[in-house]
Amino acid sequence: MKRVIAYLAYRPEFVLRACRAKRPDDWKLYVDSDHAGDQKITPRSHSGIIFFLNGMPVHWKSKKQPMTALSSAAAEIYAFSEAVKDMNLLLWRAEDIGVKVEWPAKIFEDNKATVSFQHSTQPSTKLRGIYNLRWNWVLELRDTSRVVAVKISTDLNIADMMTKCYKPGELDRMLRLCKMVH
Repeated sequence: MKRVIAYLAYRPEFVLRACRAKRPDDWKLYVDSDHAGDQKITPRSHSGIIFFLNGMPVHWKSKKQPMTALSSAAAEIYAFSEAVKDMNLLLWRAEDIGVKVEWPAKIFEDNKATVSFQHSTQPSTKLRGIYNLRWNWVLELRDTSRVVAVKISTDLNIADMMTKCYKPGELDRMLRLCKMVH
């Protein structure tokens, strides 16, 4: 995140613009994880979350995971669980102030393991012994009446910029994808 802020300090043309959405109260929720992406510094993964309301970022987070994940699938599911907690709080607050929220909320994720984890009754072999399917937080992740994991292409996952360091050209591409720069 420090690199993004330093990058933006040299970009005076960068501004956030609020635009009217084609349909009111349009939520876009993204999550990503890098499995041990900073190997030289730490084996722990990063979780990245960014939520948009009508095209404007309203919540974002980049945070190192508390434990070393045994697989990329485990890192992604941990990131997804963090996104679901943040999503619940944000969307409940939005409902409290009269913003329309459609349930189940969709969270865009670029890892098929999360989608498979949410919908299957048999966890992937990569996850065997890591999560107990009876744990309450796991049951909440699998509750498709509240949240649905939606697989998208990695190059369309905006939360990717919360987990990785980009060269300026690639960061520009991500910011254009967010409609934050022209």
